[in-house]
Amino acid sequence: MKQRTLSFILLLLPALVMQIMVPGFVGTALAAPAAATLPGATCTSTGATTRTCDLWATTGTLALPDGNSVPIWGFADTAGGAATLPGPALIVNQGETVTVNLTNNLGEAVAIRFLGQLMPTDLTGAASGGAKSYTFTASAPGTFLYEAGLLNSQHQVAMGLFGALIVRPTTAGQAYGDVSTAYDDEALVILSEIDPNLNNSANPATFDLRDFTPRYWLINGKAHPETAEIATDTGHRVLLRYINAGIQYHSMSLLGAYQTVLAVDGLLQSHAHDMVAETIPPGQTVDVLTTMSATAAPGARLALYDAAMSLRNDTAANFGGMLTFLTVQTGGSGADTTGPTTSGVALTPSGGDIIVSATVDDSASGGSNIQAAEFYIDSTATAATAMTGAFATPTEAVHGAISAAVLAGLSSGDHTIYVHGQDAAGNWGAFGTVVLAGMDTAGPTSSGLLMSPNPTNGGVDVALTATGDDSASGASHIAAAEYFIDATGADGAGTAMSVNVSQPIASLDVIIPAATVAALTEGVHPVFVHSQDAAGNWGAFAQVDLRIDQTGPNTTGVLAAPNPNNGQLGLSPTQQYVRVTAQIEEVVTAAGLETPTLDKPIFMPLIMGAAKTQTTDSARAAAINATSGQPTVMAAEGFIGATGADGTGFLFAASDGAFDSVSEAVQADILLTTIAQLGIGSHTIYVHGQDVAGNWGPFSTVTLVIETDAPTVSGIAVAPSPTNGAASVTLTAAASDASSAIALGEWFVGADPGQGNGAPMTATQNGGSYDLSATIDVSGWTVGNYTLSVRARDAAGNWSNTISTTLVVNTPPVNSFYFSTRQGGNTNGPIPGVSGPYDDADVYRWDGAAFSRIFDASANGLPGNANIDGLVIVSPSQFYVSFVRSGGTNVPGLGAVQDEDIVFYNGGNWSMYFDGSAYGLDASNGHNIDAFDIDTADGSLYFSTIGNAAIQGVAGPNDDADIYRWDGAVFERVFDASDEGLPGNADINGLVLLGGDHYYISFDRDAGVNVPGLGVVQDEDIVEFNAGAWTSFFDGSAEGLNAPVDLDALSAP
Repeated sequence: MKQRTLSFILLLLPALVMQIMVPGFVGTALAAPAAATLPGATCTSTGATTRTCDLWATTGTLALPDGNSVPIWGFADTAGGAATLPGPALIVNQGETVTVNLTNNLGEAVAIRFLGQLMPTDLTGAASGGAKSYTFTASAPGTFLYEAGLLNSQHQVAMGLFGALIVRPTTAGQAYGDVSTAYDDEALVILSEIDPNLNNSANPATFDLRDFTPRYWLINGKAHPETAEIATDTGHRVLLRYINAGIQYHSMSLLGAYQTVLAVDGLLQSHAHDMVAETIPPGQTVDVLTTMSATAAPGARLALYDAAMSLRNDTAANFGGMLTFLTVQTGGSGADTTGPTTSGVALTPSGGDIIVSATVDDSASGGSNIQAAEFYIDSTATAATAMTGAFATPTEAVHGAISAAVLAGLSSGDHTIYVHGQDAAGNWGAFGTVVLAGMDTAGPTSSGLLMSPNPTNGGVDVALTATGDDSASGASHIAAAEYFIDATGADGAGTAMSVNVSQPIASLDVIIPAATVAALTEGVHPVFVHSQDAAGNWGAFAQVDLRIDQTGPNTTGVLAAPNPNNGQLGLSPTQQYVRVTAQIEEVVTAAGLETPTLDKPIFMPLIMGAAKTQTTDSARAAAINATSGQPTVMAAEGFIGATGADGTGFLFAASDGAFDSVSEAVQADILLTTIAQLGIGSHTIYVHGQDVAGNWGPFSTVTLVIETDAPTVSGIAVAPSPTNGAASVTLTAAASDASSAIALGEWFVGADPGQGNGAPMTATQNGGSYDLSATIDVSGWTVGNYTLSVRARDAAGNWSNTISTTLVVNTPPVNSFYFSTRQGGNTNGPIPGVSGPYDDADVYRWDGAAFSRIFDASANGLPGNANIDGLVIVSPSQFYVSFVRSGGTNVPGLGAVQDEDIVFYNGGNWSMYFDGSAYGLDASNGHNIDAFDIDTADGSLYFSTIGNAAIQGVAGPNDDADIYRWDGAVFERVFDASDEGLPGNADINGLVLLGGDHYYISFDRDAGVNVPGLGVVQDEDIVEFNAGAWTSFFDGSAEGLNAPVDLDALSAP
């Protein structure tokens, strides 16, 4: 025990004991004691055995002891009323048919579950603003919970949609129609909690109840010190009806007294037991009796509290929470506030009259003398008849007469006589009753037929039980009973059943031998039971169906996940196991039967993952199955590798929390510590189910593959790199695995974040391998080199090696280029920002902002008639050029250079690079190289001509806008102007190869060239061609190059 908890208990006990031992003790103010009584019934009686209750689901406000308040949802019993916490108590009588009308004023659908009542489950509920009616027969006495139903009910219950349902037995003053359950006072003790975070949330339906953290703990909707005390008196037996409507477990203790547990969930225990504290799970009800000491002083208290110490209100320092008191009323044993008991009520014929006699006793309820007694016939609302007695002591024999005249006026049948007495303190006591029976001419009723086990496979005896009841048909004792299988016979010709007592109501019992059952065919066999009274009357037959089921359920859809597996791959990071699922389907051999469901909650622990129990209320579930005879799935099991004996495999849980249906989805979680022990390869998992009759069905299987081979990754690439200002890049790679599929890929930049922590990549199957791809947003990355790494994981959870590549992030290139002009001179197209004179053999540069001259022809020995029409820049002092003059241009050191030749300039030195005449380009003007570029990858020459002369080895027609390639051996056409939409007057005079079918191009025509998609392009402009698409690259006029300036040669870095 933690020190702070121990300290808290040591502080609590003296304070509580002081309040018990010292009646006059005054501590924190408490509410005045409430009378420890409950109404005999609530709602509206609409007939002899019918009752109607009206509930409204609505909102309200709950005031808390520390001055705070929270909104609540709850039920009200009037149309305009606010929600109460708990909801109105529904108190009905055993045997009544109860109708509950729900009107929903909340903003979401609401259904109601009546726990412990045999009725269909409502899966729809009442819509917002709608209504719904529920009808059930209150067949058994007890204390039950009603609460919000299955429609997202978790938060609805926690918000306050709950209340008590009490079914009273036919005998007044008893909890379960048994003398051992008699009581003097009774009280409801409904337990719940408040988490303000839930109640104050804008939308409670979205609140995650795993985060539910109560700050207040309530009894009957109040926290101490506002809880109502439970008033009682000395020597009184007090019935406490506990209902845990909350989400937490609570251990309720009565400090200084024992409590005797009578019933749990409305089921009377075979053996009551005493306890100091009893843990009550969420949704459970417990009925207990405790007795106040006969010597207790007036005002004495017994503390009733949660022994789990939920005794605080949020952060307040004083006691609070689940704490109240059983309090001896003021006056204690000196004041008689309870009426006498009545017993031994009997009827004795006397002439034509009937003498009513009874004993009235106040000795145990105040000790006052008896001063009066009276009786009623059939109803206490009629006039009473006074009875006689000595009326001089606390115990009196009293007598009265039902005259012959009154008897003559009674209807045929039975009549109930009610007797009670009054003590000298003026207290009338509870009634005692006796039945005045009419003539007995009718046989008893047989009801409540149960068979167990049912269904059965015929391998065991079957117990048949029923109830014979002659109380409403003559009140004779039950004398005999019998049963028939499949068809009825003559009275007395059936198989006898034992009768447990010679009374008007008796239990009828028999064991049907297994041999008899085994001889029946598979299917449904009606079993008929009737009983005989002492007057010799046989009653009508009652029937129950016995189902003989010798066929086990089928199993389908067996799956294991994740599969394949490397022994370390869990269902999720927080679920470290392999989950095996299947569907178990019972074979139903007869139509028209349905399984009534017992509506009860499944409470999930707040911290653990999910409740996994095969049975939550086996006794009641067995009763339902026995009543219906409907086969249900009872269990499922599995084996790995090989099957074993039935019932020895690992267990499966029902996915919905309980095995109670003809068809069940089941699951089992196999821990990875077990999976890791399996060898590499395929492992068969066998699954089959068992029905309630005990039959195991055939196996169905799934193969779990264990493999640890790691996948491989190769071919990593990223594009574009350098990015040249691109906002995103595409990272690709290829992954393969010989044993299983590739499940996913991931990438990361820089340091390895650990397997599974990278950014995802798509994995697309491509034949025997998988293409990995990811689009990476680099718009916010700074300039530099980045290492990108890729790896892949296969379906079994194995990770591949990591491979890397470098991504270069740079700024967008400036549209810079080098050029010459077709015309020179100060008057023919000056270059903005560059001083004259201008020469058509000069070389200029545009850097994206300004023009400059990098080569002055006259300063480097070129004659005045030199005109550069082709240009490839290596550096400002190194470049390749061709000249336009058909008669040749006199170049220093070389002499005349023809217009089909290309020369190289290197810092003042000229050399021949390409001699066109040597390769079939003659001196005619039609072979004049008018634009060219050099592929640095293989040295190929790309060029266009000033004319349309034939090119050796290239089929005509030829065009001065075509582009050719010389690879050192042969010519070929790589760009056909007519195919790309250029008109016949187009003439290329500037060319830059960008790679593949991608170029920068300028044209020679003064009037412009009509380019597809662009319109007229002037001779001072540059366009970009990329695989059939034309775009503008440079607008010369926008940068100050006027119409006379014709770009005559191009080169780009």
